[in-house]
Amino acid sequence: MKKVLIIEDNPDELELFEEILKDQYQVTTAGDGEEGLQKISPETDLVLLDRMMPGIDGGEVLKKIRKNKNPEISQTPVILLTALDPDLDIIEMEFNDYINKPISPKNLRKKIKETISISEYDTQIDQYYSTINKIEKLRENLDEDILRKNKEYQELKRKKQKQQKKVDKSLQKLMKDLPPEKTEEFHEILEKLL
Repeated sequence: MKKVLIIEDNPDELELFEEILKDQYQVTTAGDGEEGLQKISPETDLVLLDRMMPGIDGGEVLKKIRKNKNPEISQTPVILLTALDPDLDIIEMEFNDYINKPISPKNLRKKIKETISISEYDTQIDQYYSTINKIEKLRENLDEDILRKNKEYQELKRKKQKQQKKVDKSLQKLMKDLPPEKTEEFHEILEKLL
């Protein structure tokens, strides 16, 4: 079960969001930014973050998450939840999605599912790309006979095949999870990459 950290200073909204998500996700809650920063961990799959909070506001919490030295924390997907309409100040903010309150339970679950799916695909692509680059560099610099006889190289090739299957499976899931208007944009991005 995926882990979602909700950082929200309004106790009623915190309880409501937890209730909406608890059947699909393992939910951890924090009543302010400081507590949220203490509770985020490498196992957190997504942060649902209120933008307007006393003390450390959501914007500052987001900056601290992105500056964390642990990449498993700094790259955690973050959805900003706010009563504020977006303004030009969001350009510099490194969030994955921005949701205006109020939001229906259905749309909240959909946005979280979408964001987690994209994040998982991104991680798998990074790992797959790294493996492909290793194989390519070895082929460029070592004799084919040496590579054919090397167990580690053969294992790397098997790893590449497994990763490719995972990437393909994740892509199918991602395309199913994305709304139709985003699917077309995503196809365009993939075409440019490939």
